[in-house]
Amino acid sequence: MDHRIAPVTGASRGVGRGIAVALGRAAVAALAADEERLSLSGRALTVADLAQRYGIDVAG
Repeated sequence: MDHRIAPVTGASRGVGRGIAVALGRAAVAALAADEERLSLSGRALTVADLAQRYGIDVAG
């Protein structure tokens, strides 16, 4: 999925919620492990921004 966005619909419950939560957790874990995370300080980042930066792929 090079530079593509996959919206998660139905993220308020069920499978959609599970996917959204897992994606958010993976993004935060990757950010926490990044030794250069302070360079991102002061910016508003979305989970999509972090997923792209760290190559997070929920599709598997």
